[in-house]
Amino acid sequence: MSGAAPVVVAHISDLHPTGIARFRPTDLLTKRALGWLNLALLRRKRHPYELLLRVMDDLRRDPPDQLVVGGDLVNLGVPEEFAASRELLGRSGLPAERISAVPGNHDRYTSDAHERRLFEVYFGAFARSAAPFPDDLFPFLQPRPGLTVLGLCSGWPASPIQARGTLGARQLGRLAELLRHPAARPPLVVAVHHPPIPHAEPLKQWLNGLHDWRALLELLAGTGAAILHGHRHLSLHWEVETPRGPLRVLGTPSASDQGGKSPRTAGYHRYRFGPDGFLGGERRIWNAAREAFELHELPVPERVRLEELR
Repeated sequence: MSGAAPVVVAHISDLHPTGIARFRPTDLLTKRALGWLNLALLRRKRHPYELLLRVMDDLRRDPPDQLVVGGDLVNLGVPEEFAASRELLGRSGLPAERISAVPGNHDRYTSDAHERRLFEVYFGAFARSAAPFPDDLFPFLQPRPGLTVLGLCSGWPASPIQARGTLGARQLGRLAELLRHPAARPPLVVAVHHPPIPHAEPLKQWLNGLHDWRALLELLAGTGAAILHGHRHLSLHWEVETPRGPLRVLGTPSASDQGGKSPRTAGYHRYRFGPDGFLGGERRIWNAAREAFELHELPVPERVRLEELR
């Protein structure tokens, strides 16, 4: 086993496809009205659809062993957006069993998107579990050659000013069950949309953070898991020291966010895993001038102690 080739995991998130949905007046009677303004004035320029095609073509040219999709596959949670992103993922050339997908806050943008289970309708094939629960897809357990993927749902309908995430006691309890499952063999890759590292500013954490981040990290302590997230549209890297061993937290940039005046750059990450866990990785960042992806090292990990995080 020691001579086996590393398992390659590609990590994309925050696709936010633009220019593919026609919104009816009734669509804009909810919080989508504010979202539509943001989409029309800002996001459409910053998130060109063509970049998503480039990412999928890159995945097809250099296919990973597993693709983890970290949520926010849509903007305002209408069926046309879900259908477009489902078609995009098909363009990668990867079969369903080599794609793992979890929802973000935009995939649960409104109560009707949540109640109609649009994420499940379009992406349920990428959230199938070896140990399914009878009433929900999440959390899921996916044993794959050389690693195990665990998927969580942190996206729920929120107020118009919030993009916060929550896992909830029931989902965390079920995750504890899956961690004891005989098929949950290390190394463990945990996919979740919101980062389990809190913002330094309490207001930002209340508006945009994962509210039960500490419960998740405490539950995963001792597993050596690598936690893959999106949401921040940035390349991020932490090593979290816990009383029962380290955890690695990796955030990938948005696949389509060119950033404007922000430090955001469109692209995605690729990681390597061996029997003993994380072996390293790279960033593939889009260079508009060269019309190509440039390879960069992952950010140097920021080392933090769980008990010091607030």
